[in-house]
Amino acid sequence: MVISIFGFSILNNHLKRSTAKELEQLTFHKKLLLEDEYDEVLSEIKTLFSDEMISNVSELKSGYFNYSSDKWSMFDADSLAKFRKLLSNYYLDEFIGKINWSKPELEEIFPERDQEIAMQYTYLFKNKWPAGEKEKLVLLEDGSSYDLYHSFIQSNFRDFKRIHGINNIYLVDGASGDVFYNLNKNIAFATNLYSGKFKSSEISKTFQEALAATDTEARFFYSDFSFFLPEYNKPMAYIALPLILYNEKVAVAVIELGSEFFENILFDEWLVQHWEGASINLIDNDNKFKLNELQQYAEPEKYAQTLIKKGIRNKTLSQAAKIGGGANIIGFKESSDQKKFELKTGTTAFNHEILYVNLPLQIKGFDYQVLGYSTVNYHKNLLRTAKSKILLVYIVLLVLATFTLSLIHISEP
Repeated sequence: MVISIFGFSILNNHLKRSTAKELEQLTFHKKLLLEDEYDEVLSEIKTLFSDEMISNVSELKSGYFNYSSDKWSMFDADSLAKFRKLLSNYYLDEFIGKINWSKPELEEIFPERDQEIAMQYTYLFKNKWPAGEKEKLVLLEDGSSYDLYHSFIQSNFRDFKRIHGINNIYLVDGASGDVFYNLNKNIAFATNLYSGKFKSSEISKTFQEALAATDTEARFFYSDFSFFLPEYNKPMAYIALPLILYNEKVAVAVIELGSEFFENILFDEWLVQHWEGASINLIDNDNKFKLNELQQYAEPEKYAQTLIKKGIRNKTLSQAAKIGGGANIIGFKESSDQKKFELKTGTTAFNHEILYVNLPLQIKGFDYQVLGYSTVNYHKNLLRTAKSKILLVYIVLLVLATFTLSLIHISEP
């Protein structure tokens, strides 16, 4: 019996150390992976915007401002009135109708200027591809100079998005503030970031910071995740880069990142299969998750049902249920208790007690930490299972020992 108690104690300590070590190793591995891939993407962004590409961007911008001349028949009063009516229906059905929370009124977001109306009518309403796939429109063959340069840039930017997992690319003119291009063709296209409907957004602030820079060489400017209406009120982060050619600032490129950008790096097949045992996320200084939870990634329908069910009495989960995810909303609270299993303890918005490791993440522009965590119950189950197996072994050994002793006793004269 003394040996059994001593053996259980050794087993407990071994499992505590080994599970803590495994979680630390997982978190450190993901930290290095994310830092390396993020740096690579920044390097590839600068490669994308070569002098040749910036020259094409300049021509695209000229085509944008000459669009009313190239397509003059679209700018008469009757045509514009028709476009406004069709676009208003598009906004109501294809945009406002698909937002899950904090729906805007039409007049709060509907374009006012003739340029916006004509460009959005052409590239949003007449675009045959459904919402979420409008980037597939590459060439219209409408005879405009904008269409010609759009086809070259759209093809290159689509490839970049596919390879690197970004969400969108915006090109903004510094003099006017017009978004003269965006890859996904959302409702920010052709709007004005100085005076338009989205002038108070984080993308506008990041664009203006990049524009105001006096550096002779382009450098990046960053904005943390915030909810952006043209992306159906999903959280988006931004990386802005001034495009400089022959010492002239031609435009500002703004790269938009969704939570999927980081999730695709962190959530591999092993994690999806073992998410109950080990989860990973990014957190800010307020311990708020910057990504969706791994369960949402692995079991989206089940996760949505959990949000709705638990959100009835929890404001945080209720908001997450309306948005359809936990990114930028759900987090955890640190516990004041002592460490368990040599790990820190905390409680999630779902009231799950977790054990976690957090490591600072060295990625430019984002003050994040990598969080590796698992539930306390998972660790307790590991210990319970291991104890059961050890106990079974002890019982078998005890039976064998008893049986052996009995045989020896019988064989004695």
